[in-house]
Amino acid sequence: SSDLLMDEFSKWKEANPMDTYTTVKRSLTLGGNKIIYGKTFVLSTSDEKDSKSFMEWKSLWDTSDISKRAEDGKTISGLYRYPIFAYEGLEGFIDKYGNCDEDAAKKHLMMERKKLEDAGDQQRLIAEIRQMPMSEEEMFGMGGGEDRKSTRLNSSHVKRSRMPSSA
Repeated sequence: SSDLLMDEFSKWKEANPMDTYTTVKRSLTLGGNKIIYGKTFVLSTSDEKDSKSFMEWKSLWDTSDISKRAEDGKTISGLYRYPIFAYEGLEGFIDKYGNCDEDAAKKHLMMERKKLEDAGDQQRLIAEIRQMPMSEEEMFGMGGGEDRKSTRLNSSHVKRSRMPSSA
């Protein structure tokens, strides 16, 4: 059995992450993917820019939905996506038994976002939300484009990401 760990998939600059995954996937299977010899773990936070590798990360995510399996029972990518949101294990909010105080973690994350919003630092706010997401929409829905126009057009998402005032 062989295992593969591909870390920070959405941020690769030199290699093509999707080509790498496709090649390695073939080496971990035989018989038309019927026999699996290893597991692949593809990890990443979303890059703050809509780079080519970010778009490939999004494509891999979309084709790894366990609720959309082919006749052979596998997802299109052969992977199962499993999101872990920032508040589910945020350092500083975990007790001695490994339990995370998710409500306190969410409150902290929202406070950090508010600081950036109050400072008018839209680019850092977008990066913070993508790197510390609290939902799947936040992982991919920001549109972290290079130009001011795309940032401005997509900043409306920031307002939707706020927690209710009772939280």
